[in-house]
Amino acid sequence: MDEVLSGVADTIKNFAVIYLVDTTEVSDFNTMYELYDPSKVMFFFRNKHINKGRGLVIVPKDYSTKYRY
Repeated sequence: MDEVLSGVADTIKNFAVIYLVDTTEVSDFNTMYELYDPSKVMFFFRNKHINKGRGLVIVPKDYSTKYRY
């Protein structure tokens, strides 16, 4: 998966940033995001974790109707 992500990094550099984290060195990251698999792709929007199909994990305010796109 690392090779695939590094291959598309230049293509998506205007839209996304890719970070690789060694979960053996950062154990707090494992407990915070409940990481049990050896590899996982996570998405963040405005510094908040997004679960696929569930929206933002913590949403203090509904921004969906505030702005028109």
